[in-house]
Amino acid sequence: MTDSRELVPVEPGPPPVLLGTVPIRSPQEMVTRGSEIARALADVINDRKLYTVIQGKKFVQVEGWVTLLGMLGVTPVEISVVEKERETGEEYEARVELFRTSDGARIGGASATCGRDERSWKDRPRYAVRSMAITRATSKAARLAFSWIIKLAGYEGTPAEEMQGLDPRGYADEAPPVDPSIAKIAYEIKQTINRASKELRRVSPDHRAIEHDIFKRCGVSSLQHETNLDTLKRVAADMDRAITRERERMQAEEAHEAAEGPQG
Repeated sequence: MTDSRELVPVEPGPPPVLLGTVPIRSPQEMVTRGSEIARALADVINDRKLYTVIQGKKFVQVEGWVTLLGMLGVTPVEISVVEKERETGEEYEARVELFRTSDGARIGGASATCGRDERSWKDRPRYAVRSMAITRATSKAARLAFSWIIKLAGYEGTPAEEMQGLDPRGYADEAPPVDPSIAKIAYEIKQTINRASKELRRVSPDHRAIEHDIFKRCGVSSLQHETNLDTLKRVAADMDRAITRERERMQAEEAHEAAEGPQG
């Protein structure tokens, strides 16, 4: 016996929207999934203190933004860094783009700059200025795509790296008042660190990475406004140790080459 009923084709629904790599089929589901991610993200940011308090508000640091990208299955990729010469010194413009890890699709991106015309970066090493341009471009790209999730997590939608050194109107703040005697000692230690930085560049081809690790280990983001004497002393001591190690390495390499003699 044959069933004579006609089969009515079912029209496929619209393809899901992807929240990173998470498929979303309705605005309600977008909010629900975004809220779930925001709650998990807030736990990480609070536990690891991945935020900076400015004017009583919490601004998420780049590590928090990158954590969000990881939760969504998105990775930031440095596309380019262009050095530009200005009257005030070097300026770097970085471009970072966001790619979905599941299929490699580009889903966003942003450019940002950092230069010596900024008070906090006037006397910093070139690698640090360049690195901050990349950091700003990374957090900006994440902000343009996913700041609404950061807001759901209870934080401000602007990355901390874009806010540090600014007052609510967007103008650079003056450094907080410091005891003159402390400021004088801090200045002398900073000069010692600057001289050590030049010597490290002379004796090591890896000076940028070494200096970056020292600053990171000591929790220093900028020497310009840093006045904690213990912190500055740790930086200076670590720089001296690094210079000693690199000198010994260089001497060992020269001795080894001399012992081997000319090749031919």
